[in-house]
Amino acid sequence: MVVTMLRVDAVYSALNSMGFKKVEIEVDETGLPFKGDDNDVWPSIENAKAYNGNLIAHLRSMVGTPLMPGKWF
Repeated sequence: MVVTMLRVDAVYSALNSMGFKKVEIEVDETGLPFKGDDNDVWPSIENAKAYNGNLIAHLRSMVGTPLMPGKWF
């Protein structure tokens, strides 16, 4: 989750440096829950539950990103 939030900040920062100030960013996809083993083609139900649960907990926390604290995506 932290890597994704830093990517959002990178896009925001790049747009800002190009003169697009205060652009509203909306995240429409977060990826797939994945175990990470080479022999696992599809995510398991347990991994999906953990991924979705952690995503919901992060969004509810209203932490935001380092450049946009408190921002809810």
